[in-house]
Amino acid sequence: MAELESDFKIIYVEESYFKSFHSTLTNVAAEGIYLEMIEPPSLEKVSFFQKKLIDNKLPGYYALSGNQVVGWIDIFPKEFAHHQHRASLGMGILKEHRGKGLGSRLIEKALEHVRTVPGIEKVELTVYTSNAPAIKLYKKFGFKNIGINHKYRKVNGQYFDALSMELFI
Repeated sequence: MAELESDFKIIYVEESYFKSFHSTLTNVAAEGIYLEMIEPPSLEKVSFFQKKLIDNKLPGYYALSGNQVVGWIDIFPKEFAHHQHRASLGMGILKEHRGKGLGSRLIEKALEHVRTVPGIEKVELTVYTSNAPAIKLYKKFGFKNIGINHKYRKVNGQYFDALSMELFI
């Protein structure tokens, strides 16, 4: 029986799920066409980043199917002080759980949260132009195109163009 959107739970990032999140990140990265990385950082580095979200009360959410993380989203301010009015959105969903409304639920929750974070005025993201479903999803939530970075990435001799998008909040 296929899972319904209501079969999934969206929760704030939680340390007890870091290992499951790392596994999901590993699987999405291994697809090689959705994330910047093809291999994720170590569990230790991923956990450190997730703890920073929690410690700073920043938007970070997991989509759960039972006790397994099947998707995630995070919005993190830029590193330099003069860029901290901008934040970057990152997300991913396991292949078998795409098209079930999880992306919308994750973005809705994260954007609601980021609007309460002092100083953040704009959310930015980069998406490969070949990822039409993601582009459609981001536009649904008001993200606007900034421009295309041609030959942004090269993997196994194949180039990928990337679309930069922004949302003023």
